[in-house]
Amino acid sequence: MPVWKQQPVPNSTYLCNAAGCDSNCHSPILRLLRLQCTNCNHPHYSHSRTRHVWVKGDDTQASADENVKKWEAAKAEKEDTESLIAIDGSALKDLNDAMKRTIDELAQRAEDYAALSLSGPFSVHMEKAIRLLEHRYTNMEQKGRSKEQGARSSWHR
Repeated sequence: MPVWKQQPVPNSTYLCNAAGCDSNCHSPILRLLRLQCTNCNHPHYSHSRTRHVWVKGDDTQASADENVKKWEAAKAEKEDTESLIAIDGSALKDLNDAMKRTIDELAQRAEDYAALSLSGPFSVHMEKAIRLLEHRYTNMEQKGRSKEQGARSSWHR
């Protein structure tokens, strides 16, 4: 950010010290009637003899303050990003744990279901079906048919 600063010089000069004025008034020529400077139009008492001149330069403090603000903003953004990453990581871990539990539960239910098909109610039906088939074959044998003929005829009904 540009600002006006005094810079040393080897020869004497007159500078205006009025607020907001950055004039280098090199000689003490003042208007006699109003005692004002012919260069900047400020009164003679606003000037001083010195070995400095006004020069435009950068305000290093303002630049440093802006850099500190940028650094603090970047640091805050980094901390926010790290916090979001940690939250996302935690949520991902929780999701993976829930998926593992659900898959384990599903596998257990599949095993339980498979065991049901061989348990009492299903085996009772199978036993009845086997006895019915045995009874049919016995009837067919008694009527003089072979088991193969009976099997073919019973499947084609």
